[in-house]
Amino acid sequence: MHVLAFATGPRFATLAGMALATGLFAGSIACMLANALPRDIPAQLRLRSRLPGRARRTRNVGLFALGAVAAWACTASQLDANTVSQARTWVPITLNALLAAAAVSASCIDAEHMVLPNEITLGGAALALATSPWRPLGLLHSGEGLVTAIAITLLPAIVYAKIKGQSGTGLGDAKFTMLAGAWLGPFGALFVTLAAYVQAAIVSVLMRLLKRQFRIPASVIASLEDLRERALHGDADAQAILEADPLAAAWLTREGSTQNTTTAVPMGPLFTTACVAYAAAPDAIQKAAASLFGSS
Repeated sequence: MHVLAFATGPRFATLAGMALATGLFAGSIACMLANALPRDIPAQLRLRSRLPGRARRTRNVGLFALGAVAAWACTASQLDANTVSQARTWVPITLNALLAAAAVSASCIDAEHMVLPNEITLGGAALALATSPWRPLGLLHSGEGLVTAIAITLLPAIVYAKIKGQSGTGLGDAKFTMLAGAWLGPFGALFVTLAAYVQAAIVSVLMRLLKRQFRIPASVIASLEDLRERALHGDADAQAILEADPLAAAWLTREGSTQNTTTAVPMGPLFTTACVAYAAAPDAIQKAAASLFGSS
């Protein structure tokens, strides 16, 4: 209903222009973050893009478009042409655009480098919580969403890592859920987590049926090779990273040769898809969930 009101309201042209402007802004931010962050985060991995010039430009165009579309979808759900003043409307849609851009750029970095930078996940969660009084969600629900995300993803991941001595699910995934919770509230955190893993299961089945596999990105292989060389020369930090990372353990044999060049479904894009879907249609998703589980 939010999107329908947005498309048929009396100030459609003005509000559509606002949505387009924030979408273009978000697309630019997404490109900037996806290109800048891997050069420095995390420094010990020494990530470098392995995309050639033309492929990099094509990626940037696609990323810009995805950021713009994601921000527009999130923006449309916040606009009510009949009741919200233009001045007050700019604040929540700009904040939503920033958060959508952060999510899209994180998904790109995860797909290319298999890492979700803290600057986006934890930084985005902090931004979402700090700005919640100026968004329809409010501070209380944003805080509840953050706590919910910590309870269902981060704490279990930390406990597992302590018991097993290595990570199971990536802490980056848990931190992304924290961003979702602070942005979208407690129900949003639950929906995003469930929807992301349902998508992962579906993609895995489809890939198996099609006899396709996800390959470890070239930048990650180069990083692992660099870590192995540094560990062989006595770098304790590199050795600790290799021992704690199950991907490194699966990829390298004891002799240090390549064992496996495939990996699991990257979760960043799936979390982002779920975040944007919920941000664009929270009422519809909540009603569908209530109907599915028999709530009144």
